[in-house]
Amino acid sequence: MDLHKVTETSIKKIFVNPNVLYFFFNVHIYKHFSNFNCFLYFSFQELLFCETCDTVFCLQCTGGSNHSSTSGDSEHTIIPFSIAIKRMSEILLYKANECVSKLKAAQDTVTQELDRLENAKQSCLDALEKTFLQISDIMSRTHEELAKNVTDASATKRKVLEEQIALIQAETEKVQSECEDLQYQVEVRSITARISNLAQKLDSVSSLSDPRENAFLSCDVSSDVIRQVEKSLAALARVRTTTTFPSLSTLSLKDVFAAVNPFPISISPQVYVLDTGNSRIKVLDSDLRFVRHLEHPALLGKSCTGIATIHIDDTEAELKNKTGLIVVNWRSKDVTKITSEGDTVSSFTHADFIEPTDVAVDPTYGHILIADNGPACVFVFDTRGKLLFQVGKKGSTPGCFSLMSSITVGAGGEIIIADSRIQVFNGKGDFMLEFPQDAKGKNLTRWCSGQGVG
Repeated sequence: MDLHKVTETSIKKIFVNPNVLYFFFNVHIYKHFSNFNCFLYFSFQELLFCETCDTVFCLQCTGGSNHSSTSGDSEHTIIPFSIAIKRMSEILLYKANECVSKLKAAQDTVTQELDRLENAKQSCLDALEKTFLQISDIMSRTHEELAKNVTDASATKRKVLEEQIALIQAETEKVQSECEDLQYQVEVRSITARISNLAQKLDSVSSLSDPRENAFLSCDVSSDVIRQVEKSLAALARVRTTTTFPSLSTLSLKDVFAAVNPFPISISPQVYVLDTGNSRIKVLDSDLRFVRHLEHPALLGKSCTGIATIHIDDTEAELKNKTGLIVVNWRSKDVTKITSEGDTVSSFTHADFIEPTDVAVDPTYGHILIADNGPACVFVFDTRGKLLFQVGKKGSTPGCFSLMSSITVGAGGEIIIADSRIQVFNGKGDFMLEFPQDAKGKNLTRWCSGQGVG
């Protein structure tokens, strides 16, 4: 096979299968360069190749050196020409493989884009079909309603006219009945009486001569409405596309942490949302549908910022073993326990309170935890409001707090507190671990546990 006689079809086959390319060059090399000797000194010298000069030569032709270069032999890389040919064929094969691989990857990418285009087209057509089916249903219902109105109006008029026709026919039959035996009447009085009756009937018949209902029936179609419908249909949808290459397409989303507006909630099993600004608690069902508002004096002043559910174990029989709520008011510094109906159970405060902002309840031991940003610590009380111990102090090191925003209790009794970090303590207040501050975050607020959110 001659390299100069390679057809275009052969080249395409070669690039489709790189192994064919390798075989092609091996055959060509074997046929034309099976004996890599100098053409001038064919029987004596093997051809050499200088990689530095990109020159083929033999030592006999050059007098023992590569005289095409003025540099010393030590600066040249000399290899047998057969090895050079083999290396170049391997390089060519590698390049061909790389080229084919990239072409196949490009083909796969374009094919995927075609598939996405087909899916996008089908989605658009399905959306249009659904929309126009809805419009068609609306038009069908409107058409049926208008047709029914026309039919009902026509039926009402028809009934009146048909009743009038029946009355006319009855009067006609009555007159005909009275005149049937007239030829046999010879008594003048009888004939005179009938004439008088017919004269009176003529006067009454005149009232039947005019239809008691008219035939007017019209369906007024507003041309403005038709224009509005046409205008609305024209603005119903529009087809958008873009010519941006997929690799250059970008999607920008708003930062989900750009405008966080937290509010305290508690779940048990209804959802209690503390509406601080309106001094009340919104009660929602498990499907988040509004049930009612809960108001209480402890919520006044728009300063109640913490809420949690608590098991009420009061000595009063009507309150015993019920689930209630506990709220903290940073302005009055009161911690108040109320029922789910809004009745007061108990209340307490503490002299060390400065800015109590959040509350959580340990359901295992009944401990009440109050986060206070004044001393930057968490006060732990028993169910009667007796202080048991404190957790943390002001600072930025592990176990210390800056500005606390939330507190809750984990499933294993862990005390979990969030400021610019999330820190975890055991039930006795000993530091366990922390989750570091997010790169964009300021305060980590209102995150949920199994018991609720403080």
